[in-house]
Amino acid sequence: MGISFKDALNQTLAKTGQSLETVAEGANVPLAALQTFMQDDTGALVVEDAIKVAEFFGLSLDRFLDDPKVANHIAIAQLYSSLPPLLKAQLEAYAQERSDAQDQPPPTND
Repeated sequence: MGISFKDALNQTLAKTGQSLETVAEGANVPLAALQTFMQDDTGALVVEDAIKVAEFFGLSLDRFLDDPKVANHIAIAQLYSSLPPLLKAQLEAYAQERSDAQDQPPPTND
Protein backbone atom coordinates (compact mmCIF):
# COMPACT_ATOMS: atom_id res chain seq x y z
CA MET A 1 0.00 0.00 0.00
CA GLY A 2 1.26 3.44 -0.87
CA ILE A 3 1.89 6.46 1.29
CA SER A 4 1.15 10.14 0.84
CA PHE A 5 3.48 12.20 -1.29
CA LYS A 6 4.36 14.35 1.71
CA ASP A 7 5.32 11.28 3.77
CA ALA A 8 7.30 9.83 0.86
CA LEU A 9 9.18 13.10 0.43
CA ASN A 10 9.91 13.40 4.16
CA GLN A 11 11.20 9.83 4.26
CA THR A 12 13.32 10.30 1.16
CA LEU A 13 14.80 13.56 2.45
CA ALA A 14 15.68 11.83 5.72
CA LYS A 15 17.25 8.84 3.93
CA THR A 16 19.27 10.86 1.44
CA GLY A 17 20.15 13.86 3.59
CA GLN A 18 19.08 16.14 0.76
CA SER A 19 17.60 19.51 1.63
CA LEU A 20 14.29 20.73 0.28
CA GLU A 21 16.22 23.53 -1.43
CA THR A 22 18.45 21.04 -3.25
CA VAL A 23 15.45 19.01 -4.38
CA ALA A 24 13.58 22.11 -5.58
CA GLU A 25 16.58 23.30 -7.56
CA GLY A 26 17.43 19.87 -8.99
CA ALA A 27 13.82 19.08 -9.89
CA ASN A 28 13.19 22.56 -11.30
CA VAL A 29 10.24 23.05 -8.94
CA PRO A 30 9.59 26.36 -7.13
CA LEU A 31 11.01 26.15 -3.61
CA ALA A 32 8.12 28.19 -2.24
CA ALA A 33 5.64 25.64 -3.60
CA LEU A 34 7.48 22.77 -1.91
CA GLN A 35 7.84 24.67 1.36
CA THR A 36 4.14 25.57 1.45
CA PHE A 37 3.18 22.00 0.60
CA MET A 38 5.39 20.54 3.32
CA GLN A 39 4.31 23.03 6.02
CA ASP A 40 0.58 23.25 5.34
CA ASP A 41 -1.59 20.29 6.31
CA THR A 42 -4.08 21.17 3.59
CA GLY A 43 -1.46 22.15 1.00
CA ALA A 44 -1.41 20.66 -2.45
CA LEU A 45 1.32 20.20 -5.00
CA VAL A 46 0.82 20.30 -8.76
CA VAL A 47 1.04 16.77 -10.17
CA GLU A 48 3.67 17.81 -12.69
CA ASP A 49 5.85 19.06 -9.81
CA ALA A 50 5.35 15.82 -7.89
CA ILE A 51 6.50 13.88 -10.96
CA LYS A 52 9.58 16.12 -11.26
CA VAL A 53 10.47 15.55 -7.59
CA ALA A 54 10.11 11.78 -7.95
CA GLU A 55 12.25 11.86 -11.09
CA PHE A 56 14.89 13.91 -9.24
CA PHE A 57 15.31 10.86 -7.00
CA GLY A 58 15.43 8.58 -10.04
CA LEU A 59 11.95 7.15 -9.53
CA SER A 60 8.62 7.23 -11.28
CA LEU A 61 5.79 8.70 -9.22
CA ASP A 62 4.24 5.28 -8.53
CA ARG A 63 7.60 3.93 -7.31
CA PHE A 64 8.17 7.04 -5.21
CA LEU A 65 4.79 6.50 -3.52
CA ASP A 66 5.31 2.73 -3.42
CA ASP A 67 1.80 2.34 -4.81
CA PRO A 68 1.21 -0.05 -7.72
CA LYS A 69 -2.30 1.38 -8.18
CA VAL A 70 -0.77 4.66 -9.33
CA ALA A 71 1.04 2.76 -12.09
CA ASN A 72 -2.27 1.20 -13.17
CA HIS A 73 -3.95 4.61 -13.37
CA ILE A 74 -1.05 6.00 -15.36
CA ALA A 75 -1.17 3.05 -17.77
CA ILE A 76 -4.92 3.46 -18.24
CA ALA A 77 -4.54 7.19 -18.88
CA GLN A 78 -1.77 6.58 -21.41
CA LEU A 79 -3.83 3.93 -23.19
CA TYR A 80 -6.90 6.18 -23.28
CA SER A 81 -4.80 9.07 -24.63
CA SER A 82 -3.58 6.89 -27.49
CA LEU A 83 -7.10 6.01 -28.68
CA PRO A 84 -8.50 7.66 -31.79
CA PRO A 85 -11.37 10.11 -31.17
CA LEU A 86 -14.08 7.69 -32.33
CA LEU A 87 -12.99 4.98 -29.90
CA LYS A 88 -12.72 7.52 -27.09
CA ALA A 89 -16.30 8.62 -27.75
CA GLN A 90 -17.52 5.01 -27.82
CA LEU A 91 -15.70 4.20 -24.59
CA GLU A 92 -17.09 7.29 -22.89
CA ALA A 93 -20.64 6.44 -24.03
CA TYR A 94 -20.28 2.87 -22.76
CA ALA A 95 -18.94 4.08 -19.40
CA GLN A 96 -21.81 6.56 -19.08
CA GLU A 97 -24.36 3.83 -19.85
CA ARG A 98 -22.81 1.58 -17.19
CA SER A 99 -22.82 4.41 -14.67
CA ASP A 100 -26.44 5.27 -15.42
CA ALA A 101 -27.43 1.60 -15.08
CA GLN A 102 -25.84 1.41 -11.64
CA ASP A 103 -27.83 4.44 -10.51
CA GLN A 104 -31.12 2.76 -11.41
CA PRO A 105 -33.04 0.79 -8.77
CA PRO A 106 -33.24 -2.94 -9.40
CA PRO A 107 -36.34 -4.11 -11.30
CA THR A 108 -39.23 -5.31 -9.19
CA ASN A 109 -40.95 -8.65 -9.75
CA ASP A 110 -44.63 -7.75 -9.98
